[in-house]
Amino acid sequence: TPSAQAALNATSEKPIFYSAVTDPVAAGLEGLNITGTSDATPIEKQIKLAKDLLGTFEKVGIMYNIGEANSEAQVNQVKELGKKEGFEVIAKGITNVNEIAQGMDAIIDQVDFIYTPVDNMLASSYPVIVKKANEKNKAVIGSVTDFVSQGALATEGINQYKIGVQTADMIVKYLEGAKIENLPFETIKETDLVINENVLNTLGLKISEELTKRAKFIK
Repeated sequence: TPSAQAALNATSEKPIFYSAVTDPVAAGLEGLNITGTSDATPIEKQIKLAKDLLGTFEKVGIMYNIGEANSEAQVNQVKELGKKEGFEVIAKGITNVNEIAQGMDAIIDQVDFIYTPVDNMLASSYPVIVKKANEKNKAVIGSVTDFVSQGALATEGINQYKIGVQTADMIVKYLEGAKIENLPFETIKETDLVINENVLNTLGLKISEELTKRAKFIK
């Protein structure tokens, strides 16, 4: 995002294509010479995945950095989804990594599972989140594949390679004559289902044949 903003500040004439900007509108990345792809988290798909894996639930716990606007926006999206689908969100804001363990202790007994949004602070101390969840035998649904590699149960997440391909497709359209103003930014079209097999077995969960066929399993 910062590099795309710098490019836009530097020129209003040459074409600019950004890749993996979460909220282009909020970032001010609009104009006649700029477009690209958003890596906005597919939150609705991820909450549906939680239902598919865990069954019905009433309360979702979320840790997030209150100083990161993108994190707060994701929390608000989950809350809005909760209003629509009938579950409560118990969110715990933190200001530094030293508060993560205490924050998890404050919410873990009140929730059915933990959802971790895209958040740089959480990512830097993810093992602490996983450890606290494991102690209470609670699942963690991650927002990106890397979280699953670090011990989250699963994600229906964004594939960074596919974001690059989708951006390249937009560039091809431009080179073939399309005007940038007629190429609005796009969100990612395809997601990947990734499941941590070790965590699945530890929690004693069974999954459907449909999920089994789609999933990439990691250990």
